[in-house]
Amino acid sequence: MNIKRTVFLSVLFLIAASTALFAAGTRPVVTDIQARASASNKITVTWTIPSFSKGQYIALQRIYKANRPFTSTADLTEQNLVATIDGLSSSYTDTVEDYREYYYAVITLIASGDFGTEDLFYDEELDALPETTAQDAVAYLIVLPGVNATVNGSRVPLPSRASQIPQNTQESTSSESSRELRNLPLAYISLDDTEGSAQQDNKPRTISEATEKRARSLGGKKPLTQPFTEPYVFEEDLVMPSRGTDDYDLFNILKTTFIRCDYANAAKQLRTFLAQNRSAVTTMRARFYLGECYYFMQNYADAVTCFLSTEDSMSPLVRKWSENALDLYQIPQ
Repeated sequence: MNIKRTVFLSVLFLIAASTALFAAGTRPVVTDIQARASASNKITVTWTIPSFSKGQYIALQRIYKANRPFTSTADLTEQNLVATIDGLSSSYTDTVEDYREYYYAVITLIASGDFGTEDLFYDEELDALPETTAQDAVAYLIVLPGVNATVNGSRVPLPSRASQIPQNTQESTSSESSRELRNLPLAYISLDDTEGSAQQDNKPRTISEATEKRARSLGGKKPLTQPFTEPYVFEEDLVMPSRGTDDYDLFNILKTTFIRCDYANAAKQLRTFLAQNRSAVTTMRARFYLGECYYFMQNYADAVTCFLSTEDSMSPLVRKWSENALDLYQIPQ
């Protein structure tokens, strides 16, 4: 009980101290930091600049980025420093190359001198900041989650299927045509008309009577299978792994071909990837991706073979894709 009471009182003290600190407006700590994805590969970080105090001003600001929340000044390493900007900026746009979650922190660098007022009235012509280098300023090292450090991770969204289509104008016409055809529902024979309606309306028969009877016998009440239109990507492959690993090699194949819907090249690179000795877990995912490539290339027989080779490790997902591929596969007569 004494420990709980001590912790509770410590939290109350911290909240009261933080409130007094920012209410007085005497500490050069930015507040209200937020980070949001602003484009397909950009995250914009915004914050509020504190009031300037007499005798000092914010000369520069350092932006830190990491894959986990900043909880103390020990997390502010050179490896996590991504930019140093001027002291008047209240936003920064970061360019990212993967789909991992990122956290940000903003640290101010203080220089001596009078600039502006406590209420921060800034005039671009009259109040330009003096030239100050990082060596002339002192970093105000403090990390306050939710104040000058984000507590929620931000990531860029996965590209939509429309944005995944390569813009290479040198692609062959047949490749473009096949991609467009995959977005259309498969052709099927309508069995809704009553038998002989075509003859009663004196309309020419578009299919033979034998074919129509065969279609009716196979039709039953099972709904028509619709092909998948979006590729499946495992959670492990949404982030860039460490270099020199099997996961990193697989990530590069997916990034350069698979998510761009270049399934022919993706299948070729995946076959080369699988020809080498890889870890069991990575091999299973690579085989499933190869099955997806065959699926979207309408090679359903090979797709099913790849899917079933991974059944032991991912049964529900395999069942879903293999059954869909089997329904779309047309057995030669």
